[in-house]
Amino acid sequence: MQRNRWVLDQLDLRPDQRVLLLGCGTGDDVAGCLARGVLKVVGIERCLFKLVLACRFHRVPRLMGTLGLRWGDLQTASDLGTPFDRVLVKAPPGSLAAELRHFSRNLRGKTRAGGAIAVVTECQSSWQDAFAVGEDIRLTLIGSGWVGTSVQQRRVRECWVMFIAATAP
Repeated sequence: MQRNRWVLDQLDLRPDQRVLLLGCGTGDDVAGCLARGVLKVVGIERCLFKLVLACRFHRVPRLMGTLGLRWGDLQTASDLGTPFDRVLVKAPPGSLAAELRHFSRNLRGKTRAGGAIAVVTECQSSWQDAFAVGEDIRLTLIGSGWVGTSVQQRRVRECWVMFIAATAP
């Protein structure tokens, strides 16, 4: 819970924004975004079981139209229509770098000018390994045309949480 709050604080969410959550899980970040009053949240999750739980836990926002949930991955985000103000990608480091190389340009196209992307991943090993993961993702974003990239690290319990941020030009 402490990690989720820290991540959402870094996103600088405002009430007039549309937020895309890739890897929304059971909806902890969905609830945090909605509590901050964002206009619309779209969550995408590749694990069907987690998505079913998110649908069950967040019935009212779905009925009100402030929340949309979909089963899929980064490719699914490419099929969405209206651009987003904030994109939050949460995934384990192993699969993340390869997928981001392929889809980060598409994600930039799904983000409004001046909008931001944040990639959050956890690293169970040393600080140096966590730093290498963060830099790999940051360089992938730079190579896809994102600007103003930064990497933040924070120790939460037994792992390092990496927060990599960038802005759409």
